[in-house]
Parts: sequence; structure tokens; C-alpha cells
Amino acid sequence: MASTDDIFATHALLEAFETVPELHGATVTQILARSSGLRTVYQGLFRNQPAIFRHQSGPDAAKIIQTELAEINRVQGWMAEGDNRAINVLYVNPEIGLLILSQATGLSLRHAIKAKPEERLHLVQRAAEWLRAYSDPSRKSGPFPETRFTSRLPQIIDQKLDRKYQGLWTEVRDAMAGFETGGACILAQTHGDFHPSNIVIDQNCVTGFDLDGSHFMVLAKDVSRFLVALQISASRTQDELHFGVVKSEFDLFCDVLDFDDRHRKAYLPFLISFDILHRGPHRNKASDDRIKRSVVLARNYLKDAKLG
Repeated sequence: MASTDDIFATHALLEAFETVPELHGATVTQILARSSGLRTVYQGLFRNQPAIFRHQSGPDAAKIIQTELAEINRVQGWMAEGDNRAINVLYVNPEIGLLILSQATGLSLRHAIKAKPEERLHLVQRAAEWLRAYSDPSRKSGPFPETRFTSRLPQIIDQKLDRKYQGLWTEVRDAMAGFETGGACILAQTHGDFHPSNIVIDQNCVTGFDLDGSHFMVLAKDVSRFLVALQISASRTQDELHFGVVKSEFDLFCDVLDFDDRHRKAYLPFLISFDILHRGPHRNKASDDRIKRSVVLARNYLKDAKLG
């Protein structure tokens, strides 16, 4: 059953279809996602082609839409064609908080991996290659911003994570202090929410979307987000693990992105621990299975973190 928020958000969008001439004939068929009570993502048709409707509400709606639009336009110069692509814009109207995007054909990487687990490593490699193509033009060197992450941990552990395992979360946080994070790291314009559901693969063509969170950050942060999300959604504990995630996938990303030893031994493990906590089982929201997977991931992470 649709929530009251969903009903109001959908009503506002349907009203725009009636009042804005450029939107006449547009239709939505289902709600794909709702974020923070202010953004709703729909699937539908626009000008007789499959489309994704990103409808933003709130006082910052126009700014948020313009930010995502600017990022999509930025990468079109080298990601409009070929095997590594970004989604295309079909229509934008910041005044009503609406961005309409082309719908990439194929399967999300998450579903592709579940459909063909024997091709998992190849699919992960294509994700790494997409990230390399996306980030290369902005790649620079700079100091690792450790406090940007550690300053958020007390609130995450004390206010968000499942209390039953609070001791485990504290162990993960404490293990982070054992990594040498001083020195230079690779910075780039990152995706910002790089996980297997935010990229689509069709044969060998990979298309990335959901770029509204893109920002200049440690490149390894996108990698940790991907590896942690994949291990939670499609656990592979039968494979050799490294800091809780599949070692072959950890190494593959490092090879494709040319990560040096400091990235492999300090920065990426540090960020994996942050994402274990940041993306962990939030109170009153996580299923029992999600909690179990997060706990297993945290315990496996600690096996390597404690070895230094």
C-alpha cells in the first residue's frame, strides 16, 4: 500500500503532467525509490520512450536538480557513447524539481550477478572499468581526509546502528585507528553512491546513473561502497576474503584503478570499515537477514584488521 507521502508526491507530479505543456502525454507506471521523504523516483514513459522521472521536493529542490544536471552534462563529453556511459537527460525543469532521464537497457549489476554468479568477477571488472573511465579526467593527488569519516562515527554507532551488536560496531571503529592514513591519496570526482544497483549492464555496455551525490572525494570511497554493498547483498563467504570482502574483487579494483600499497593496505581497508558502519543495519529498518549479513561482514573484517 502506498504511503501518504507517496500519494502526495505522485499527485504533485501528475498535476505537472497536466499543467506543463512539455509534459503532456507523460506517464508513470511505478515508484522505484523514495529518499529522505523529499525525492521520489518513478519509471514511466516520456515522448513514447522508457524514462526515469526524478522528482524532488523541498526548498532546495531546484538546486539539487541543477547539481545532478551539471554532473550529467559534465561527463557527456567522454561518456555519451562507448562501453562506459552515463545516463542521458531527456527533460529538466528545476522550478518543479523534475529531471527526466533515459532508461538504460539491461540489468542492474546486482541483478546480473545474481542471475549469472559464474560471471561475477567479470561483471565486477566492468564496474571497476566504468569507475576508471568516469573518474580519470578529474584524478588528482591530495591528503587523505581521515577526520571527515571518523567525526561521524559516534553518531552512527550511538544513534543509528542495532544496539544488540554495539560492541561489534565499536570494535570495527577502534580497528580503524590501526591504519596509517597520513600521506597522499587519489582524489577524484566520485560517483558518491557507487553500488551494484546504480549501474546497468547490457551485453558489455555499462551505464551509470544516480549521480546527484557525485562530489570530489577519495576515489577509494566509491570502491569501499561497492564492495561492502555487494558483500551484503550477495555474500560470498566461501571465497577468500580480505577485510570482509572478496579478495579477488578487492584486488581487481586496486589493479584497474592503479592503487598503490598505501591504498591497498590502509586507505581502502579504512574506508571499508567506515562503510560497514555507515551502511550497517539501522535500528527498526533492517531485516533479520540484513543484520546477519552485516554482522558476518564485520566479524570477517576484524579478522584481517586485527592482524594489522
